[in-house]
Amino acid sequence: MSTLHQGFQYPDGDESDVSDVGDEEFRIRLQECLDDVETAGSFSSFRHNSAYSNPGLQVNGIGLVGMPLTHRDAEAFARICKQSPYGKGEETLIDTSVRKTWELGSADFECANPSWTRTFDHILSDALTDLGVGVPARAEQYKLLLYEEGAFFKPHRDSEKTPGMFGTLVICLPSEHSGGEVHLIHGKEQRILQTETNSAFDLSALAWYSDVQHEVRRVTYGFRLVLTYNLVQDNTVPRQSAAALDESHARLE
Repeated sequence: MSTLHQGFQYPDGDESDVSDVGDEEFRIRLQECLDDVETAGSFSSFRHNSAYSNPGLQVNGIGLVGMPLTHRDAEAFARICKQSPYGKGEETLIDTSVRKTWELGSADFECANPSWTRTFDHILSDALTDLGVGVPARAEQYKLLLYEEGAFFKPHRDSEKTPGMFGTLVICLPSEHSGGEVHLIHGKEQRILQTETNSAFDLSALAWYSDVQHEVRRVTYGFRLVLTYNLVQDNTVPRQSAAALDESHARLE
């Protein structure tokens, strides 16, 4: 229990004179430390799932897309997609030397299997827990992306795509591929999240805060098919971020 008090400093270093510390101040500082313990998390989340419901992916212009993704469906998907843009300041640009990916907007696809809702709810809950999100949050469907051989996205940070957005959730659907690792950098820490492991049959879920730099490295074989979601919170509560998480961890040291 003593670890809960490590963030509290007694006046003049005198731990014996507790009476000089106001009861209200002590309660506030103690509650801050307790809140930090409850919301301890990390700047990213990564989980493999071998047991899940088929999403029943329906794509306008194609119909029901089977899992794992076939070469035929991947080629059909690429024909109806557009090149993914990226944000640079206030501009939205298309430059395949920076980002080479095919995409569909949220209005052009849906996960039609009712059983998928339960799988998705578990994925979202796990991601929010891993990130240490301490406020009510939701995931808003954003895009369906296809990374074919040679596709990549250079290092960047996510811009706010909707009010209250604080992070990104990516679900890598069953589709055999090699490469396409997600390289995350936050402060002095780096992580590489590999989705190629048993990619033909397993589902991978990745999430990170918007202030984390990330890169999708080049796909060297096959097709990497991903659902992307914006993680969104109410703007009336403090914004969740990797930097805020660092501050919480620092108060516990």
